Amino acid sequence: MVVTRTLTILALSTFFSTPANADPWELAGASVRDLSMAGAGAAGTVPGAAIPLDPASVAGVNGETIAVAWRGTYPKMAWGDLEVMEGPIHALDMAVAFGGPLGSVRAGGGFAMYLPLPNAVKSKVHMDADAQTAPMLEDAADFVSFDLASGLGWGPIEIAIGAAVGINLVADTTVSVRSLSGDKTKNDGLDLTESVDVDLERRLEWTATPLVGLRLHQQPVDAFVSYRGQSGFETEGDTDIGFDFEGDSFDEFFTDVAMPVAYMSVWTPARVAMGVSVQAGRFRPGLVAKYMWANGWRDTQNRVPDPVFLDVPSVALGLEADLIFGVMARTGYGLQVSPVPNQTGLTRFADTDRHVIGLGLAWARGGIPRENDKTEFAIGMQGQRLSPRDIAGSELNGWIWTMSTGLVTRL
Repeated sequence: MVVTRTLTILALSTFFSTPANADPWELAGASVRDLSMAGAGAAGTVPGAAIPLDPASVAGVNGETIAVAWRGTYPKMAWGDLEVMEGPIHALDMAVAFGGPLGSVRAGGGFAMYLPLPNAVKSKVHMDADAQTAPMLEDAADFVSFDLASGLGWGPIEIAIGAAVGINLVADTTVSVRSLSGDKTKNDGLDLTESVDVDLERRLEWTATPLVGLRLHQQPVDAFVSYRGQSGFETEGDTDIGFDFEGDSFDEFFTDVAMPVAYMSVWTPARVAMGVSVQAGRFRPGLVAKYMWANGWRDTQNRVPDPVFLDVPSVALGLEADLIFGVMARTGYGLQVSPVPNQTGLTRFADTDRHVIGLGLAWARGGIPRENDKTEFAIGMQGQRLSPRDIAGSELNGWIWTMSTGLVTRL
């Protein structure tokens, strides 16, 4: 019984993932344009190319819009012994939208997907309440994200309703158990012993949360407001720990242990976003503001932080300028306020305000890939500077660098 309890505790301690409190689109932008403008590029973009922030724009699509990009995240941060965000993280970023006239109205629909490569899901392990944790950062670019929306438009007004959803995924889990005999063998990522057999399977059950939007498109103004609810998924599965000794003399003392596991894994706070872009000759300034309700944050064991996280705003200001031969330049600045208050107890949450700077170039060309089509090729870079902050005697500082390149085609 003592051995069984010991092995159970050791195995259980590897199965808890910290909640990721931002998705990749909230972290660095919903498209190459948005990333290049430091989070201010969702307003005034090609309809359907930035669904997570402006879902109502799908009603403005006339034909099809396909946006495909590669995104790389390169963190360089320091805080004590903790690697706040493991990198580099590479991902496929894609949006597809379609629409057109439907009687007296316009109708459209589409989806956006972020797929980290080669791992669809990756998370850190935190068990103790006083463990060093970076809840707003460390898993933000490591999870599959999927948003979909459908919308209708009348004149300059477009509305949409959709959902931020996930997928059911069976994931392998790596576990280490203490050897009963002191001898270890390794097989397919699992540390096994001569006398213990561990069989692991995890099913990640995603939930859906509302995604709604309203858009006003009346030259020279393009404005939107959207709401995305709190989201997350629960991790469920079974762990079978069996004991296999040579001979039958020990069988009556040991039985196999079936250990079901269920816990909250990924959590993204609700937020409202508002944006406006104005066409002013060759220039298109844009402004996007968000408000995030983070006071509902819980850790993987459903514990409430003390003090609770704060509801916080963020703001970004960007500019896009037409140069020559269809080339556009983009830049922007944003401020993301940390929802994590000063640590006064045992908790050690690593987070701080971030200053965001974006740069990018794009080239739009008609007749690609076919006559009457139009394709935009873009590259963008973003740097997020972490404001130095002392947390539990160690200073958190550094950068998060993100690069992206891709295309948007209107068919």
